[in-house]
Amino acid sequence: QARLANHAQVARMSRVLSRANHTLSFHSNQGVRHLCAMPVASQAPQKFQMLINGQMVDAPSKFGVINPSTGQVFAHCPECPKEMLDQAVAAAKAASKSWGLTSFAERKACLENAIGKIHAAKKTIAETLVREQGKPLAAAAGEIGGVLHFLSTFKEFEVKDKILIDNDRETVIQKHVPLGVVGGITPWNFPPLMAAWKLGEVVMTGNVLVLKPSPYTPLTTLMLGEAMKDSFPPGVVNFVSGSDEVGKWITEHPDVSKISFTGSTRTGKAIQASAAASLK
Repeated sequence: QARLANHAQVARMSRVLSRANHTLSFHSNQGVRHLCAMPVASQAPQKFQMLINGQMVDAPSKFGVINPSTGQVFAHCPECPKEMLDQAVAAAKAASKSWGLTSFAERKACLENAIGKIHAAKKTIAETLVREQGKPLAAAAGEIGGVLHFLSTFKEFEVKDKILIDNDRETVIQKHVPLGVVGGITPWNFPPLMAAWKLGEVVMTGNVLVLKPSPYTPLTTLMLGEAMKDSFPPGVVNFVSGSDEVGKWITEHPDVSKISFTGSTRTGKAIQASAAASLK
């Protein structure tokens, strides 16, 4: 009951940012709690890029990402057009042919390299997560720690053949064959963690990924993409950003073999309907 009461209290909190001392605070019925010092950005909005076919790329159009503590746009993000989404899927499809044949050791080495780069940038990623999503810095740092933990767990996962029958008459071996291109769509509340859950499973099973985060919190996911840039062969992992329409293009794309979605029930129903014909 105490936990439920605490959760209810947290739900009633309203975020405010004191511009005088640049301290993120929460108002509750127990007063004001100062949680972390995050300077208000006065410079021009930051710019982020997508990862397509091993290259960090921009898009002709941008959309603003709002800091929920200030209500102000603090970063610009690419709005992926249809032709660039098609390029990402084509790059993934081309890469899937060779990536699906890689050994466990090769996949693990690539993911280990990416984990090292994420670890080196974890402070910057956590600070960006505070600004785009609004959670306290300690919670953001904990989430990035979760990213590292789950990716480190996934890198030990080896897909092995299983002998089901082996006698004088027959041998039956169970094999897990990669599906190819997986489309990933993640929500706003735990953006890098949800991305890590999808990415680790996809690459360690010999599949390739086109991932799109929520348009409300796309930045830290794109930062993970930047860490992946030189860790995997071009096309194995692709990170795009944009409106809900980009997600629709992914789910409907004929070269996407599987959809991994985390989000609202309403959106899930729409994706299920869209992917039903091809059993994605």
